[in-house]
Amino acid sequence: MNIFNKLFTVLTDSTEEWVSRQEVTTNGRGYVNYICKRPNDLKSIEDYMKRYVAFDVETTGLDSKKDRIIEVGAILFENGHTVETYSSLVNPEVKISKEATTINHITNGMVKKAPTEDIVCKELVKFLGDALHEQTPICAHNADFDMSFLSQALMRQGYDAQILCLDTLSLSRKIIPGLSNYKQTTVAKHFNIKNKQEHRAISDAEVCGEILWKLLSIKKDEEVKKLEILVKSKPSPEEMEVCAFIQDCILKKGGDNKFLGFYKNSNRYIDVSYLYSFLRFKFAKKGKYIIVNKQFSDVSSYKVEPCTISEGGTDYIRVYFNNPFELEGLSDSFYQAYRKCRNSALDYFEFNKRAASEHKKSIAMSNKLTVKEMKSLLKDAKNREYKSTNDESMTNKGSGINLSFKDIDINPIHNRVQLSNVKNLNNERKAFDEGYPLWEKGDQLRKNGNIQEAIDCFEKARFYGYNSPALYESYAKAYHAIKDYENEIDILNEGIVRLKHHKINVGRFEARRDKAVELFLKQLK
Repeated sequence: MNIFNKLFTVLTDSTEEWVSRQEVTTNGRGYVNYICKRPNDLKSIEDYMKRYVAFDVETTGLDSKKDRIIEVGAILFENGHTVETYSSLVNPEVKISKEATTINHITNGMVKKAPTEDIVCKELVKFLGDALHEQTPICAHNADFDMSFLSQALMRQGYDAQILCLDTLSLSRKIIPGLSNYKQTTVAKHFNIKNKQEHRAISDAEVCGEILWKLLSIKKDEEVKKLEILVKSKPSPEEMEVCAFIQDCILKKGGDNKFLGFYKNSNRYIDVSYLYSFLRFKFAKKGKYIIVNKQFSDVSSYKVEPCTISEGGTDYIRVYFNNPFELEGLSDSFYQAYRKCRNSALDYFEFNKRAASEHKKSIAMSNKLTVKEMKSLLKDAKNREYKSTNDESMTNKGSGINLSFKDIDINPIHNRVQLSNVKNLNNERKAFDEGYPLWEKGDQLRKNGNIQEAIDCFEKARFYGYNSPALYESYAKAYHAIKDYENEIDILNEGIVRLKHHKINVGRFEARRDKAVELFLKQLK
């Protein structure tokens, strides 16, 4: 470990590995190279946890070519437990400075009768064994320091070696962000690991080995969770056939699949994405449906149903199908959505140079289809026997809504002032300053279940001219919570008109209103 903390080496998060730049000294006969890696997959993590050597040196100074090792400590860990240790003072055959002694408490007198570098290297080579052939990894805190001193010592004594090392300093920065610093003592304290004798090689090596075990355990848990998410996000074979059909439609129209990916989200929708999601479909109990924008889609020949608020509201519609080939009539709509999404993605990639490479590691891209895989899935789809599961009550005439808010009479009871009496209608800044705090207070009351108090706050916010999607959504949710659907419909009607005036998309408000109408009619029955 580097006893001079100010010289800790910083590795950027994007670095997967770094290689030593050790040069063979002119009078040396050996060659040693070391490479430091970050374990980034479950297999490598599990392999490293099985067996590793924790290593530390104390030295006369910072320069691995001019200064010398005065103590070395190495511990072999297997499955997190100490198996074997090696520790020795080293006679550097040069004088130890007072500054070095102040740090590590090793004096000239202590090393006077200690074995010299040639003897220690011979013993150390025997102890390290296959670790000098990249088999068992060696860990150290700020590994470049310890590995450079080890390399120079081995080379001076004529040994060749290839070393795989793990740096607990860079791993700590990556795995446990937010510490005040990443000195070994700080990281050890974070993990409640006690150092029996700081700045002595064997004790520091032991702490380093325990830190590595903790870090790898955290990383392993993260990778296991990622794997679980990856498995859950994998569409089924039949769902992938739909993905293949959509991709085929896009490719036939001149699109590309470079960043085209697919994944199943937590609500079991399959998202088709090009960095961003641009299409979504679902295999529901009621039937298979894809969600498309009504503005750009001719759905006259399909069975359709209104979308929920979370699916996009009244701007979108569910289109039901049995097999993917029935979606041929929507291929233009697919391509249009793809082109818009692709342009946005490419703009972002141009702005953020790392985004493209990072996206390639995303969940969606783990389900990316090659052209060969796409063709194979389409062949499977053609040979599959499909059974209709679609609800016969669905309509073939657009939205599927048989009764709208215009067809019902409502008599909401409330104390809201007329819009003509609302203040600050021509002063948006003042309306926001006076109304926003009241909406914010009201929304917190609503979330806490104090519905009437919340509505009172919304009334005041509205009175002061506050006019925003958030206000009308909170209003509607409050009335919905107490099943006052007449007031919910009424306030949504007002909100839709006012928000449209400001060219704000009101699809989700119209969908919420349609649902309120449906519930109101059930309430009447």
